[in-house]
Amino acid sequence: MSTLVKAYKHWWGEGEPEASDPVVSTDDMKVYLRIDGDAENDVVAALVSAATEYCEKYQARKFTNTQYAGNLDNLIVGEKYQLPFFPITEIDGVVAITDEGEEIEITDISYDLESGIVVINDLPSALSGYDLDPVIPAKIYFSAGHNENDPVPDTSILALKLLVGHWFEHREAASDGLEVKKVPIAAEALLDKCRVYV
Repeated sequence: MSTLVKAYKHWWGEGEPEASDPVVSTDDMKVYLRIDGDAENDVVAALVSAATEYCEKYQARKFTNTQYAGNLDNLIVGEKYQLPFFPITEIDGVVAITDEGEEIEITDISYDLESGIVVINDLPSALSGYDLDPVIPAKIYFSAGHNENDPVPDTSILALKLLVGHWFEHREAASDGLEVKKVPIAAEALLDKCRVYV
């Protein structure tokens, strides 16, 4: 019986994201914050970036479609590997890595984009000439993230705006000695609606 390996515990290398605008532009955020003029543009943009990263990690989602390469210390036939980010748009490939660093493609795989589970059914005959037993290092290449056909949920965008608004309002609180709750309860409640548990 196969076990479920949460592959996100391994190191994941991020590729270049597809070119796209932020899910919330600086101008849109300034309207939400009721800011006139451009003096706070850099601050607002930085807060939007930080809030986006927070929301993505909290929800195990990627707001922009990006390719990832996950390093697996030891690939096991029949094991279920759980990918760490959603929504998954494509499994780009699985490769075994030889001692010389050569990548050999593994084609006999099964996967489910909705659950993010990848299973290696069998190893290619090309690996028979390599001394990889019992350890077979490997990589799983996959793409994940929202796009124009599958946009970021409205609740996630609203939570992002709430976070930016909260951080903007209290950005001087630490120096004033005030205790500020890091994440508003309303933002967490909204993020929980579309949170993926992996």
